[in-house]
Amino acid sequence: MNSGGAANRDGASPDAPETSAAFLRRFVALAAPYFTSEERWAAWLLTAGVIGLTLLQIAFAVRLNIWNRDFFNALEGRDWDAFLYQMGLFTLLCAATMGVAVYQTYVKQLLQLRWRKWLNAKLVEQWLADGLHYQLTFIGSGIDNPDQRISENVKHATEKAVEFSLGFFEKAVTLASFIGILWTVSGALDVTLMGQNFEIPGYMVFAALLYAGVGSALTFFVGKPIVTANMRQNATEADYRFSLVRLRENSEAVAMIRGERDENRTLARYFGDVMSSTIGLMRSQRRLMWLTSFYATVGIVYPTLVASPRFFAGAITLGVLMQITAAFGQVQNSLNYFVDNYPRIAEWRSHVERLLEFEDALNSSGEATHESGEVTTIILTDCAAEECEEQLDFENLQITTAEGNIVIEDANTKIAKGERVLLMGPSGSGKSTLFRAIAGLWPWGAGRIIVPERRCMMFMPQRPYLPLGPLRGALTYPASRRRFPTEAL
Repeated sequence: MNSGGAANRDGASPDAPETSAAFLRRFVALAAPYFTSEERWAAWLLTAGVIGLTLLQIAFAVRLNIWNRDFFNALEGRDWDAFLYQMGLFTLLCAATMGVAVYQTYVKQLLQLRWRKWLNAKLVEQWLADGLHYQLTFIGSGIDNPDQRISENVKHATEKAVEFSLGFFEKAVTLASFIGILWTVSGALDVTLMGQNFEIPGYMVFAALLYAGVGSALTFFVGKPIVTANMRQNATEADYRFSLVRLRENSEAVAMIRGERDENRTLARYFGDVMSSTIGLMRSQRRLMWLTSFYATVGIVYPTLVASPRFFAGAITLGVLMQITAAFGQVQNSLNYFVDNYPRIAEWRSHVERLLEFEDALNSSGEATHESGEVTTIILTDCAAEECEEQLDFENLQITTAEGNIVIEDANTKIAKGERVLLMGPSGSGKSTLFRAIAGLWPWGAGRIIVPERRCMMFMPQRPYLPLGPLRGALTYPASRRRFPTEAL
């Protein structure tokens, strides 16, 4: 289903994304209810578990850094016994690290899956409530492809949110752990400048901060267009998929009127939009790749080059040099988390933006707002909710289009129980719209409709529909298939 008739069909260019601070506030508002819902105990338990396992991983990484120093000192000193001891210790540390990593990944995936399940159920329930999924097709903002937003965007939004949140936490703790090691083991660097001697304590820390800071700033500015490019690419992919589904659902009509050639042109046009948006994304990623590739390549030798003066001066051993290099790598990786993951963060943001648009549409569809901004809603009263006769009653009913154009004006009539009525009028006079208003699917207008008990009312849609599932489910739809005995069917 493509609600809103594909808002991004012409040009497929979404609005520019909001500021990062506003985006994060809105995402927190979307995410926070999961941790206060009926799933909160499982959510917090899994969160605590994955954080605890992550801290264990970092502790083993710190111990491996110390092992790195001792191992290379054993090599430098040609100490066979120390070498064997370090190899045995390395085996134990590797086994423990692997075990923690496996369970950390498993618990993280459980948290991602359960959050996705909760958010999926929440959005589907909102989408299907009171015919809202139908009303969204008439909203001027044009919320396209709700099926993709529920299935694909929810998946990426939840999975990557857990991954990035955990990644930021892990890198922050890793930075705090290794920056102390780097400060201690790197020592001070004596620098002579303009005849003056200066001592820079923990100089490798400043070297790491400078390197990561320059890289992060350049990545942000070079990679900024990727956010918009990702949003456009998601929208065009969804539009192309919808056009294929629509053709499949209407294949008989297309075949009867020999419309295949025109459908081929239509599909080619939509796929052309996919190609255009994908090429735009590729170009943005190419510009960023030039920077990140250069940055990563230089980062291989940068810590050794910066630490080498003290090694050649005899101030540190080979083991300490390797420990400095390893600690620098951990600090650099922590500071570079944003740089290394910017394309993936940009892609995640595009998924979340589409999800936030969808939630906004669901939350704002309770009232019928015309393009002029005027809010008018047809009041639908159920006889089961108050004392009234079993009849269909229209009181000062006015029905308009979603844009505010009047279709039916000032209708006042009553249809008694058992009375048969034939509704006649030219095409476009509002016959179908009146039935939608009676069914509670059309809120645009004013006045009041009093209906019999709604659970006793049946409507025949203009287009036949068979639900997915066995024949028994189709016969009892929309009631449960277990509600009626086999003999009754």
